[in-house]
Amino acid sequence: MPMSALFHAGPPPSQPQEPGADVDYVLNGLAFPAVAGLDALLTQRAREWLIHLGLSPASCNVEVLWNGRLKTTAGTACVRTMRVELNPRLHELGLEQISRTLRHELAHLVAHVRSGKRAHRIQTHGVEWRRACAALGIAGEPAFHDLPFERRSLARKYAYECPNCGLIAYRVRKFERFTACFQCCKKYNRGVYHPKFQFRRIHHQVTVSPPSGADASSAKPGEGRPLA
Repeated sequence: MPMSALFHAGPPPSQPQEPGADVDYVLNGLAFPAVAGLDALLTQRAREWLIHLGLSPASCNVEVLWNGRLKTTAGTACVRTMRVELNPRLHELGLEQISRTLRHELAHLVAHVRSGKRAHRIQTHGVEWRRACAALGIAGEPAFHDLPFERRSLARKYAYECPNCGLIAYRVRKFERFTACFQCCKKYNRGVYHPKFQFRRIHHQVTVSPPSGADASSAKPGEGRPLA
């Protein structure tokens, strides 16, 4: 069964409920009050997808929620809680985009579960994630979206430097502990974290538009990049 069919699976009730003041959309006759909180139907669909991929034990832990605090991000995935959070503004773009974004984020969880004991070593949008996307019916999915969400310009108050190559990484928030230069880890240590390349905090002029982004050049112990 194709993944797209799972998103629309299930017979509709005899009297479908029409969208109203407290309903954003209807899928298979079920109304969605998609403002915030747990989305029972999308959670069900996500669990069905994992079962379809042979990941039944992990499927019961998956939850899908709407998070109104998300402004520029389409969605997020947390492998620790097995939770996917979606931006309510996705409703403006239709069900197809909701489905695609859900699968994009769910692929992070699938990649994590499939990797088992080596899950902490995989890259955020690496080969494991791309394979998960293909299994979920979105082969070739880009790592980052280009949806028309308003972008905010935030001051990068923190600057870090790689002691090896001199790369300066600008950050809105402080780095977590043991974050190293991804390019140096990739070049000299097969993409695995090494303390020799750990970023050092430096005093640097605050900037809004940094010349280089830390998010694409950082690595934690045992992995290529932190989870986006």
